[in-house]
This record gives sequence, structure tokens and C-alpha cells, in this order.
Amino acid sequence: MRVCVPAAVLVLSFLPLSAFAGDWTQFRGPGGLGVSDEKSTPVKWSSTENIAWQVELPGPGASCPIAVKDRVYLTCYTGYGLEGNVGEQKDLRRHLLCFERGTGKVLWKKEFEPKLPEHQYQGEGAYHGYAASTPATDGERLYVFFGKSGVYCFDLDGKELWHVSVGEGLNGWGSGCSPILHGGLLIINASIESGSLVALDKLTGAEVWRQKDIRSAWNTPVVVAGKERAELIVSTEPRLLSFDANDGRPLWNADGVCRPRRSRVRDRRRTYVGGRALWRIGRRDGIAHGVARGEGLQRRFADLPRRTSLLGA
Repeated sequence: MRVCVPAAVLVLSFLPLSAFAGDWTQFRGPGGLGVSDEKSTPVKWSSTENIAWQVELPGPGASCPIAVKDRVYLTCYTGYGLEGNVGEQKDLRRHLLCFERGTGKVLWKKEFEPKLPEHQYQGEGAYHGYAASTPATDGERLYVFFGKSGVYCFDLDGKELWHVSVGEGLNGWGSGCSPILHGGLLIINASIESGSLVALDKLTGAEVWRQKDIRSAWNTPVVVAGKERAELIVSTEPRLLSFDANDGRPLWNADGVCRPRRSRVRDRRRTYVGGRALWRIGRRDGIAHGVARGEGLQRRFADLPRRTSLLGA
């Protein structure tokens, strides 16, 4: 199951009856790479082919479902932002739903009243609505980010454990970065809400560290674990930044990586990021190199789609 659902329907593709596919616990799956180790999964779908079940949702959402053990979790929204320049923000509600993975049965659901005002649902503010951040889980707790309305933690049965704010800023494009986990930390790109990267204690919600001056960072960070340290890498405009994931200490930056809105991928030695070209970053020195050199780089990659994500293989 690897489906992002912007419409108000959740679809689960066919899985062998003997076992579920592996857990998909955050945005873009394990390590944020968008890669699964599953074998013999379907490669073709239709409204009737390779569909195990489908259920209607209360409303739309641009987040992706996550799956852990025998459950699927997803966010969506209702009441406002369904049509441009229609309705009132006071009617906006966000929803968190838990489904039985094998059948699609709703096990529990939560409704959230937002902190207003929110961004207007018009123009560029209508790109993804009000439920764009994908939840994350460590297998015991569930973490959800709703922009200026805050970060929530639940147990897997829907009991709220804590709720904290990471800032109350707004942007006309809305908020869409997803939470990620590293060890005992829950890390939030709150570029919109407070111009910060914020690391919270995943058990209590207490702030562990905060790195400020994170501007125009339209992406979910990725953690790269090496022999000596774990790096947290985030794209801003016009540079790529690396921090120690444990304490937020700055490590390096790669200037000149223009408009890197996409998520990054990495191997053991390098990070790859797409902007208006495709770049390879040496993680020890932060030096950016074009995958193709000179004018060939621009000719080959200048027409990359603006908001796609790279795929590691």
C-alpha cells in the first residue's frame, strides 16, 4: 500500500491474505526515501482490479496514509476549503481516522477545531487544503502536525497524550511539512509557523532544541545516520542546511542549490537534491556538484517538474 489520497476516498491495494505489507510509518516511508522492500506487490490498479477495500472519508486531504501493524491512519478536513472563496473558516474541522488494515473498518476518529485565522482557500492557498502533513508513528504513539494549531501525540487507540504549539505564523500557501522521528525526538519543520526547526521530546512534547532562521523551507527534513553522527538535512532557499540531529548544532550548508522544494534522497556518502537542476552534495564538506557538468546540467535538468520528489533506489 503506497497511495496518497487528495480526494475523499481511501483505497487499499491488494495484499496477500497471509500477511500485511511492511509498516509505512512516516512521509515517504522508512528513512523518507520513498522506497519499500516489499516484493510481489501489484503494479496495476483500476476501480476494480487489485483493490482490497475502499472507504469514503469525511472530506479531502493531501496527506498520505501511514500503516503500522494492523492499522492505517489518515488525516482529512471538512467544513471549509472545499471550493474557492466559498464558506467560512469558523466551520473548518480537521479529522484523524484509524482504520482496520484488513477490512477498512473505522476503529476510531478524532475531530479538531483549528486555531484561527488560517490561510485563505484561494489562489495558491488552494493547492493542498488543510490536512497536508502526513502523520508519523514509532509503533507505540501517533504524531500529527496541524500547522499553527499545533502538534498532537496520541496512543494508537486514540487517547491524546500531549499537544504543543511550535508557532502561530501563516503563509498564503498554507502549511504542509510532515513530522519525522529520530531516536527520542520528534522533529518539526516549523518554517511557516515560527521560522524554526523544532525538536520535541516524543514522550512529553517538551522542546529539546530549536534552530531559528529557517525560511522558505517547503519540505520535510531527512535524517542521515552515519558512523560519526546523525545529520538532519533540510532544503531552504537558496541553500541546503545540515544540523546535528541530536542537538541542532549547525554542521554545513551548500549554497547555490536553487529553489529546492523537493524532498531529498541519500546514499551512504551523499545527499541528492533537485531544484531547477539536480545536485549531489558531499555530506562531509557540503560542497554541491552538478550530476551533469556545465551547460549540460542545465540543459538536462532545467525542466524538472517544480514539486516532484526524488526516488532512491
